[in-house]
Amino acid sequence: MKVTQNTQDLTQYTHQNMNKLTYLITENGETYSMEFITDRTASWTESQYMRNRSNIQMNLIGEEPTDETEPTARKIDF
Repeated sequence: MKVTQNTQDLTQYTHQNMNKLTYLITENGETYSMEFITDRTASWTESQYMRNRSNIQMNLIGEEPTDETEPTARKIDF
């Protein structure tokens, strides 16, 4: 584990292993795609996204490393 000296180092360390997770989501009969840029696992992302939603199914259709540094979530066209 890397020991950090300041907040800037911590931010750089936290975001150096970002992944792009792409999901096909069905919620209340509507199907859409979402893309998550995150340093968390797919399992964690799914539990957080579904925690206050009912009647939802998330299917991971893509997982790849990315150079993006800001965590985001956005709907995408498929």
